[in-house]
Amino acid sequence: MIESRVSNFHDTYRWIFYPPPRTDSFQQHEFLDWLRDGTGIFWVSGKPGSGKSSLVDYIYQNLQPGEDGFNHLTAWSQPKHVRLLSFWFFRPASVALLKSLEGLWRSFCFQILDAEEGLAETIRNDEDGLAPKSLRSCLGKAGSSTPDWTDTELKSWFTYLLTHSQYNYCILIDGLDEVARMSDREALLDAVHHIRCIGTKVKLCCSSRPEQPFRRALCQYPSLRLQDLNYEDIQLHCHDRLKGTRAADYADTIAQQAQGVFLWASLVATDLWTGANEGDSEDDLRQRLRQCPAEMDDLFTLLLERQDRFYAKDPKPYLRLINTAISDGCDINLLDLLLASSDQEKLMSNFPSNLLPCCLAISNLATVDLKANVVARCACLVEYYDSTDVVGKFSESFSYESLVKSYRTGVRFIHRSAQDFLLENDRGAELVNACRISEREARQRLLLAWPTTILQLTIGCGCRFLVNTPIVRARAARTNDPSLQFMATRKRIQAEATEPPPQFSE
Repeated sequence: MIESRVSNFHDTYRWIFYPPPRTDSFQQHEFLDWLRDGTGIFWVSGKPGSGKSSLVDYIYQNLQPGEDGFNHLTAWSQPKHVRLLSFWFFRPASVALLKSLEGLWRSFCFQILDAEEGLAETIRNDEDGLAPKSLRSCLGKAGSSTPDWTDTELKSWFTYLLTHSQYNYCILIDGLDEVARMSDREALLDAVHHIRCIGTKVKLCCSSRPEQPFRRALCQYPSLRLQDLNYEDIQLHCHDRLKGTRAADYADTIAQQAQGVFLWASLVATDLWTGANEGDSEDDLRQRLRQCPAEMDDLFTLLLERQDRFYAKDPKPYLRLINTAISDGCDINLLDLLLASSDQEKLMSNFPSNLLPCCLAISNLATVDLKANVVARCACLVEYYDSTDVVGKFSESFSYESLVKSYRTGVRFIHRSAQDFLLENDRGAELVNACRISEREARQRLLLAWPTTILQLTIGCGCRFLVNTPIVRARAARTNDPSLQFMATRKRIQAEATEPPPQFSE
């Protein structure tokens, strides 16, 4: 994710609120005029990997009360107060609501109700008779008996809430192209136009790749092309990355060759940083840069070819496991990877009704340098992040510090284009297949590893929790069907870890 590389923005993206004079490296944009005086839609377009989500995140942060952009927003909203709504579509998300229109409507309705508590009473009273029946039922004292609502119902809720609110609203939607199916994209674009037509009390900024459905639907509105505006941001990032190394003089060249693709520049800068720290000469560094192709898929292929020869000859199944978990809508952490890539017979022998202390100690030692090893073996196509999806807390007496850290360290692809490369490019598929385990076996390994990680955790929490090995083995054996609802299985296992210990009989 680009935002993880630019987590501290410094002066990056400052131009969106303080545009400098037009130069050869910077084109003017209309965002500030739209924010202060405009209505309707503003479209942030950009190549894959150009940093669209980072820019939307920066805009979001700077439209908060007291920040640089908020005064421009209030100037548009006068005399009414203004509130901000936001939604980020994310295709690899483990929660379906983060990549669906239903999730967008639900999120917006919640944000409006949360910002204006009096609206709930307005709905209950329904003096004008316009409140949707399902919304009144949901907010009634008895609550709603309906576990789910249709997109049409949720859209009617949103429309009612927006038109009955005392505030004006600025809406940010990132990643329209993260919705995969074409029919869903058309429905999403219909939703965007519906929001635009509600009235003058709402304006909407959305981002996407410049793919045909979005160009056709959004080209008529004020917009910017991020790759035309981010040269100095990329340049700043490259200088920061290579500062103090022999490769520092190449920062400007990388920024020029990136052609607005932040991800390309970040990967190439990291490759040169690695070479400089491994003692590459000036000629070696120059050759590294010269060999970097302009297209992302070709760059991914080059990174694979530069992989350590030992890793290439003795691959771990990390990429297959990560891809399988994410494709099935599940999060995965370093401890999951360690256990799922271990010898499965040994793992089960250490897992009769409790993990043996010696197994804990060995696992703890194995996770010490696991982060760097996973990234290196995956040819830098994955990254790690702090994971908040943790059940319970570890007790102070739990002494396996590396296990705790690895359990709390999630793993994901550096960008959607990296996962697409592994799925759609022949060379990428070769890398995944080189690990010698199938997608079905990856599911079997993960299904065995996930209860084990829960057990690791519950031991650390001091919880009484037993996982019955024959049942786990039986579950693993039943994963012959690739369409197994894997996420539900993991969530059930995680839920068991927080409930009273189940009673098993054998």
